[in-house]
Amino acid sequence: MSADVQAIQTALNANDKKTAQSLLIPLLKLQPTADLWVLAAKAANTQEQAIDFLRRALALDAYHNEANRLLLKIEGVKPLAEQQQEQQSRQTFASQQAKLGKELPALKQRRRKPVNWGRRLLTLLLFMVFSASCTAITLNLVGVITGPVTAITVLTGGPQPVTLLDGVPIGQIDDAVLRIEPSQVKAALQRDTNVLDPGYVHAYTFNARDGETYAIYVQFLSVTANRVSRNVALVSPNGGNRTANCQRDQILQGDNNIVLTCTVSATGEWTVRVLGRENESVGVYFIGVDKFSDF
Repeated sequence: MSADVQAIQTALNANDKKTAQSLLIPLLKLQPTADLWVLAAKAANTQEQAIDFLRRALALDAYHNEANRLLLKIEGVKPLAEQQQEQQSRQTFASQQAKLGKELPALKQRRRKPVNWGRRLLTLLLFMVFSASCTAITLNLVGVITGPVTAITVLTGGPQPVTLLDGVPIGQIDDAVLRIEPSQVKAALQRDTNVLDPGYVHAYTFNARDGETYAIYVQFLSVTANRVSRNVALVSPNGGNRTANCQRDQILQGDNNIVLTCTVSATGEWTVRVLGRENESVGVYFIGVDKFSDF
């Protein structure tokens, strides 16, 4: 055990989370490991932060015993009061069902009505159309096909997707993520989920002070996502691209995700941009922005 890790453990044993956090921050910036994220979870100020840190540990080592045990302890076991309340609700429901069964009179046998085959056929056709629509949307969400979500967006008055910039397809423009006007702008959260189609940019804003360090991660679920890293950018308050100033990492193997560790160089509103490009970064994705100094 290194001297730094020993000092962190000593601080945690003394319930001195502030000292543990101050020791963990530079280590997590330099070379995060599953063991360090488990220590960060123990030093976390809130249960939500602890869950997030444990998930980061498991992203690096899915079989980490302590991370799995702590996460199960937090997420898998409900408080005793909640368990008792659920048991009481089940007993009340069962009692009401038994009472209702005694009070209901025996149903009289009714004559069967003629089957309306025309109506059944219409219902079947409507069901098939609905199922096909749901299947198309599902395939769109996982990035296998594109179009249904875009069609819904346009039909409801939303913006058109951008396919060309100055007559050039956006697939051939490396900085397209910076040049396309965002179709969505929202405040960045520690964890968020969204759906992206080709030709759209989503923007996530957060206020930061000069010298603060943030971890930004984007993970696509699409089976075709293979160049996510070039479709994510960090923009400074003055509009400059500061992605190159960040340390780049990946949670999972492959280019369907990216983790940026960035120390901001100016105070103001910073923006994370994500561009949807065909066969690169479309479908459902997760995004999060964590401030290291807040732990």
